[in-house]
Amino acid sequence: RGGWRTTCAASSLWRDYVTFKVKELTDKHKLDGLYLDVSRSVGCRNPAHGCGWWNNEKKLREREVNVFEMRELYKRIYTHFKTGGRDKVIFCHGADMGALPYIDVFTQGESWCKERNTGYKRLSPDFYRTVVARIQYGMPFTFYAYHQYSWRGGRNPVTRATSADVMMMGMQFPNHFNVSDGDGVVPSMKLWKFTDPFFATAKFYPYWDDANPAKTDKAQLFAATYKYRDKNKAVIFVSNWNYSSVNGTVSIDFKKLGFKPKSIQMVDVLTEKSRGLPISDKVSASIPKRDFRAIVLE
Repeated sequence: RGGWRTTCAASSLWRDYVTFKVKELTDKHKLDGLYLDVSRSVGCRNPAHGCGWWNNEKKLREREVNVFEMRELYKRIYTHFKTGGRDKVIFCHGADMGALPYIDVFTQGESWCKERNTGYKRLSPDFYRTVVARIQYGMPFTFYAYHQYSWRGGRNPVTRATSADVMMMGMQFPNHFNVSDGDGVVPSMKLWKFTDPFFATAKFYPYWDDANPAKTDKAQLFAATYKYRDKNKAVIFVSNWNYSSVNGTVSIDFKKLGFKPKSIQMVDVLTEKSRGLPISDKVSASIPKRDFRAIVLE
């Protein structure tokens, strides 16, 4: 009670036991995969399995972190999951960089509750995609948008994330998000319903891609495009990363898009309201702070 209990991956006995139990449980109960929570290496100075080093100056044994041993554990579990006709998934929350090749889905984001009422004001788009989502490594990512941990955020009230805030960020990247603790599951279900026909199969063009047919004219106003592969239809998500409302223009390159639409609609996914727009390669977008809209072209 009253603290964390950790085990060092340098212990070969522990690696053998974990691998054995994972195999036994997932195969016996025909599970589709494994969720690993905060399974990263920890500092250890136990000489029984070769950890730590002696500091003559301080007269004590210093800790060391065995990232390669933890990588080996992930590798063994992943190898079992992907062989023998199996195709199980490792869904991980928190891991060493060395373990990333052996993870199928990665999630993080709850540590932002330490920002307290500042929320996501320090979370820039580039930081989100490279440090938080780590999309440069090709892993599917979900954003963990929970802030209700009093033992992390302190006893004073912490502003919880709204669905619009989380979705606005998430739809600009090749990932998805968990339910926001500010609004519950209902808003998320609306977005899941809206994106279900294309999210997993459409060609995705993020806002920084030169091949993206959609561009905006305002700072911190981003456009990402999901283009259907089997028909002339596309959905452009326009996100306002600013903390104030923005009136901007989305320029659409029909040549890059591959077709000229016969109809264009602006959709507010969370209110489920839509309105028709004139057929034009310039679409006006008025978006509240930390919110998003979808432009449907077909």
